[in-house]
Amino acid sequence: MQNQIVRVNGLAAVRLAGACVLFMAVAAYAGAEDSKAAASTFSQRCAECHAADGSSATTMGKSANIPDLRSPQVQNQADADVKDVIAHGKGVMPAFGTSLSNDEIDGLVLYVRGLAKKH
Repeated sequence: MQNQIVRVNGLAAVRLAGACVLFMAVAAYAGAEDSKAAASTFSQRCAECHAADGSSATTMGKSANIPDLRSPQVQNQADADVKDVIAHGKGVMPAFGTSLSNDEIDGLVLYVRGLAKKH
């Protein structure tokens, strides 16, 4: 009887481990897709002023004194504050809250965070 319990528990552990691996793979795939979508949105909506690398080294970025998104000035802001700027605009930056979903804006916040890691 005790051997049967050990076998059942061992089989349950194997199944649980398999389920965890599958869940992690699905989550990683979803995260990669979200990252691609955010990169595309940034390229289409933000890069003209902020540059592809977030440096703001564009004609508009320089003339409007737009901060480098990779800088501590931006990176040290709370996610909610960065999200608020994207949604409601700031200075010459237009508001994107009516043209982007909350998920898209959240993706952009994560994307902006990632720009500092590439710098």
